[in-house]
Amino acid sequence: MPLPSLWLSPSRRAALAAPPPTEPWLAHLHRTILAPPPASQTGARDPAHDSHDGAISRALQALLGADPVLASQALQDWRSGLAHLDLTEDLGKAHLALASAVLFDLLAPQWSPAELATWRADSRRLADAFFRLSPGNPHHITNNWWAVTHSALYCLVAALRDAGDDEAPLPHARRSLAEIEEWSWARLDAFLGHFGDAGAYHEGLGYQGYTCAYLLPAAILRERRSGPALASRFPGLASMAELLLLSALEGPAYDDSTGRRSGWGRQLSWNDAGLDWPDNAVALLALHWAPPAKAPALLARWDRLSGHLRPDGLAPARFGALFFTAALHPGSGRDAPRPPEPDSRLSLSLCDRRQGLWLSRDRCAGPADALLGAYARCHQPGGHAQDDAGSFRLSALGWDWVLGGGQARPEAIWQSVVVSSDAPAKAQCGAVLHVSDRVFGMELRKVHAAYGERYLALHPSTSEGAPLAAAVLDLIDDHRSDRDWSWRLTTSPEHAFSPAPDGLGFTLAAPDGASLEARFLAEPPLSLALEHTPGSARTFANGTRKTYGSRPCIVATFARRPALAIYVVLTLRPAGAAIPSPVLLPDAGLSLAWGEPAASVTSRWLRPFAPALPADIPPRRLRSQSAHPAPLSS
Repeated sequence: MPLPSLWLSPSRRAALAAPPPTEPWLAHLHRTILAPPPASQTGARDPAHDSHDGAISRALQALLGADPVLASQALQDWRSGLAHLDLTEDLGKAHLALASAVLFDLLAPQWSPAELATWRADSRRLADAFFRLSPGNPHHITNNWWAVTHSALYCLVAALRDAGDDEAPLPHARRSLAEIEEWSWARLDAFLGHFGDAGAYHEGLGYQGYTCAYLLPAAILRERRSGPALASRFPGLASMAELLLLSALEGPAYDDSTGRRSGWGRQLSWNDAGLDWPDNAVALLALHWAPPAKAPALLARWDRLSGHLRPDGLAPARFGALFFTAALHPGSGRDAPRPPEPDSRLSLSLCDRRQGLWLSRDRCAGPADALLGAYARCHQPGGHAQDDAGSFRLSALGWDWVLGGGQARPEAIWQSVVVSSDAPAKAQCGAVLHVSDRVFGMELRKVHAAYGERYLALHPSTSEGAPLAAAVLDLIDDHRSDRDWSWRLTTSPEHAFSPAPDGLGFTLAAPDGASLEARFLAEPPLSLALEHTPGSARTFANGTRKTYGSRPCIVATFARRPALAIYVVLTLRPAGAAIPSPVLLPDAGLSLAWGEPAASVTSRWLRPFAPALPADIPPRRLRSQSAHPAPLSS
């Protein structure tokens, strides 16, 4: 039969099968493919879900070595997973359906006619199983299930049709493969409308990675087969790679289920996602739609997080990521030099106005970069949701300082927001009020009728020894005086908490001596306490159950008053650096001082939230500091 023509081009197939490679990314890929598979692929806990990654690894080895024995074994690995599959469990079917299309793209020329016939029969049976419905099928477009299942089905049917299969209609589907291909894409076309203008997804960055591991391969395939320019209809596709890569930092991530740091890459986390950079190729797939002027810089950043420039040498391995890296990595050309300082072409700030997600960082230099993110959660039509509207996250100096509740802890009290003692239980959405590179404002009256506005600002270090700083301003207009308000910050269990002796702030100390110093510069808190989230557990679709440890949460309680302003400055310093002392100025600006008293240095942060900050805030809300002077205690 002719070569398959799904994702793997003839020229890339030839390059993969003709070692030794000369390009660094391809040499790294060869080493990864030819290395023994990790234990999770040789002793899978759940064959129906895990065997497909092992099958794809073996298939890549078969392609590199032109080995028909390995090609046959890869097919048997996949069939073993199919034999263990509960055909009423859709996400397991999606796993194996995507793997089936990948195996066909890799190995069809190496399979015997009998093996190809076996693959075709089993794949038709799997495609038909998507139409065997059960009570566990969440048939609504607002859930990631919709994209995962329809994407996998689209890719599988495209592979079958590429193999020349246009036989009788599938029994349960009662329609031909050509009809199923168009039907499944029509439903994916509808799903793509849920992404925002910067490519963010309403179920959070974690679910975006899972969803797009299926959706983006299907979208690339659709363009190749039918030719539509999807980015012209869905502009968020052009920004998705930059958004995902902006949300990530280098360095190992803390794992709530093990209590240890591992892997490479951290990502700001909303909804019930983990803190690690996902082990997939989604950001690389999204490069397919990135503007050409930004693509080299985005690729360089991806190579540092997931590719051949990773310090641990590992490549992404889940959801067929190794294959999609092999097939779709743009490469640099043998003689093309890497552009100097490629990150200078990328923005340090990005906002998706539809979803209300804002990201801002001080630089793109390495693991110590500072990254501040805020989430108004403007659009939440359904699917997974937490009470995280108005929340913010902060990572810097290699540590995660401000987090949310994490896995299976959706309550607002754990989301690093302001809550009242009678906050409504149902999650609501906020609205974007102001956006700039360093300042983000949210209007939150839908979240709580009295919770007016929240502003966040990032102040990068501007000189040697200067501290990084972030400022948070919460404005509350309460017509009642019978409820308490508390400002809450959830942080990592890695940090030690110390309240300031004057009760006007606290310190979080990381294991390496880096610290975050928080100061309440306007209204003083009545009390400052440390709470802990409960432990939690989740059972995933494949039956795997994970338990998650507690996270500490700092709670500052404020007096009941009709007009409350909570103004907090968070300064960050590496181990051994001077303790910064922020002071609120009469015009709502800040003075940041650091160093020894005899040689202190002061940096004036002019009205951090201007022009977003309402003009009457300083006299109306921000009270004098005379009652609580601001020398910062260690």
